Amino acid sequence: MSSNIGVCPRCFNIKVLTRHHIFPQRFFGKKNNSAKLYLCRKCHDIADKLTPYKKKLTKEQYIKIHKEWIRSE
Repeated sequence: MSSNIGVCPRCFNIKVLTRHHIFPQRFFGKKNNSAKLYLCRKCHDIADKLTPYKKKLTKEQYIKIHKEWIRSE
């Protein structure tokens, strides 16, 4: 987990940012899993709930879900 302070790309608040893996580590592992977002804790918790827990999606589907969520209000 990162302890950098910055602007969360979802809520635009200046907070401590945490690393969120767009491709769940439970399916894709830690190696070759470089697609990350740096989010505040509140937004990170929401991002964790965006995708099904037990069903593996394609990488394109994970990107689409996160892209749409980041852009929504």
